[in-house]
Amino acid sequence: MGRCWQHDIARYDDGTIAILFKARANDQIDDHRNFYARYDGKEWNVTYIGKAGKHIYGNEHDYVGLGSLNPDDPTRIYICSAHNPGNDAATPSSKREIWRGTTKDLGATWTWEPVTANSSKDNFRPIVPKWKPGKEAVLWFRGTYETAQKVYSEVVGTFYEYDPPGKVATQPPVNNNKQMQLFNCITGIDQVTMKYQVQSSEQMTVLRIFSLSGKNVATLNKGILKAGVYQTSWNTTSVPSGTYIAQLSNGQTRQQAVFTVQK
Repeated sequence: MGRCWQHDIARYDDGTIAILFKARANDQIDDHRNFYARYDGKEWNVTYIGKAGKHIYGNEHDYVGLGSLNPDDPTRIYICSAHNPGNDAATPSSKREIWRGTTKDLGATWTWEPVTANSSKDNFRPIVPKWKPGKEAVLWFRGTYETAQKVYSEVVGTFYEYDPPGKVATQPPVNNNKQMQLFNCITGIDQVTMKYQVQSSEQMTVLRIFSLSGKNVATLNKGILKAGVYQTSWNTTSVPSGTYIAQLSNGQTRQQAVFTVQK
């Protein structure tokens, strides 16, 4: 491996330092690999994450779309890649997607899930601004990147609420988001897929789509669901391009995720 390019670096409250970076495999400009490195105060430990794919544009042979560490939580990272970091398989659309990795062993191994999927355009340069553990916003570019001066894209994003490491989930208050959880909204071709979990089968659960102006564009689910994980798709062929909000509520608590429809 050679010609390393740093994606992101962070120092955490416990004194550890983490770096996301990429390197060329056998000095090949069309074969880049992503890595995670962690300094525990004594030594660096490096973990292979997966293929980063080809460089994005011709004149810069080492730019592959970058990645981001969560500056508040060392167990969560995001990368851009046209390959599934779990198995290095190419994405079905051949486009760059955003992936979230989580670790329970200080970065030695990672579990991956897609933030975007089946995209018609590249997703790249994810950024996680500082907030606080348990609350996370993720922003990235979606579009084309021809040169450092010619970027034809929009800025999109979403946000998550979750139990940070070391926090013990408790029963109610009213806002206890463990009663239900809206995991993500995956934007595909002519549809958006929302994955969510319901912990109790005793409450009415409603999944709605709103425009940024607050208009209720669609009600996708309304009823008493059994406890479990659900996946609902919304056909976007009849709605204009723009930013929308998926809202999951049960009368006591509410969760939202922001996504963009592009045509």
